[in-house]
Amino acid sequence: MTNSIVRILNIIIHELIMFERYTNSNAIGLLFSASYCKWCRQFVPILQDIYPELQNVSIEILLVGSDERKEMFETYRNQWQWPSTDFDDNQMSSLRDIYDVSTIPALIFVDKNGNILDGSGRNTIEQLIRTYDPEEVAHQLANRLSDAIYNSDDSE
Repeated sequence: MTNSIVRILNIIIHELIMFERYTNSNAIGLLFSASYCKWCRQFVPILQDIYPELQNVSIEILLVGSDERKEMFETYRNQWQWPSTDFDDNQMSSLRDIYDVSTIPALIFVDKNGNILDGSGRNTIEQLIRTYDPEEVAHQLANRLSDAIYNSDDSE
């Protein structure tokens, strides 16, 4: 990674750690979403329904807004239980670039260092929700992400 990307990631991870709830999280789901997005309005409520179960297995969500106007972003982020980044075009754009997000909604699970554990978290959730109840979705996801963390530790 280039120095500028590492610097941006460090700033964002530092901001995340300021939220006490992230310090004990095994994974953080970066949710790229916006109020105007039809697909977001379908997916995000599903994520909201399983969010308490995700927290029970130390998985947190952070909204990275894609709205173009601050007022829309503020209204949208107030609908959900999880925290969000601040409305900062540069930061939101940098995150989209770093994680190669071209469409929304996108859900990317990362570890505390910003390493990708699951780059297609939305698809993972949608597949699991077809088979399991919310509690089991959370456990299945936690197992997959733990495997990814373990495997990334081995490769270092």
